[in-house]
Amino acid sequence: MPPPSSRLVSSAPRYQQVAEELQNAIARGDHPVGGLLPPEPQLCSQFGVSRHTLRDAVRILCDMGMLHRQQGVGTRIKRTQPQQRFVATLDSLGDLMQYTQETRLNFLGSRWLEVKPPLSEWLDCAPGERWLELDTYRAPLEEDTPLAHMKVYVRPECEGIVKDIRDGDGRAWIYGLIEQHGGEPILQVRQTVSAVAMPKESARVLHVKGGSPGLQVRRQYAGADRVLSISVNFYPLNLFEFMTTWRLREASPDPLG
Repeated sequence: MPPPSSRLVSSAPRYQQVAEELQNAIARGDHPVGGLLPPEPQLCSQFGVSRHTLRDAVRILCDMGMLHRQQGVGTRIKRTQPQQRFVATLDSLGDLMQYTQETRLNFLGSRWLEVKPPLSEWLDCAPGERWLELDTYRAPLEEDTPLAHMKVYVRPECEGIVKDIRDGDGRAWIYGLIEQHGGEPILQVRQTVSAVAMPKESARVLHVKGGSPGLQVRRQYAGADRVLSISVNFYPLNLFEFMTTWRLREASPDPLG
């Protein structure tokens, strides 16, 4: 690969120029998918940049889903083109249902727990109540790159959900399973979106750095007079975004108070 410095004439910051050059090299096949990038000293010499600048360039390609850093191993090439962001347009419960059908739910495990604040507050229940926690992640139908790490909390009567998710084909629909096993309809879903530092457990599932910026999306599923379930979802900023349209309409009763 020829030295790129003579071709980096853009007014963009140096690390962005290096990132673009590396992206082009990967797209050409100079660095094959599954292999490792050359060592940092070699790349710094090739581009005539510091380690700090090179690492910023590599970070950009990691955020684009093209590279993945492996501690003690190196930086591995994952794909030749940037990963497309998954956009969920959630204007109604119907849109939420459609989103679940466009992704695959993968089961990681489950456990019983006695809930404590703030979880008990989100569930609108007394501290110490026994709920079932499901550990899952969602991925696009066509690949296994995790889009979201999701913890789902359900009442004891919904224990059968574990088998449905664990033994299913990945098309499990949490909304429908809660109604099926809980024996009462969901009348409202309330969604709360927060900017967070990615928890270590979710970071491992999503292949991102612990403490990196992320989104927490908490959904409360309510029946006529109680919360039936909540899901707590963590999304990496580089792979997911929400789109919501607000419309004026006649107010309806709010089972969540």
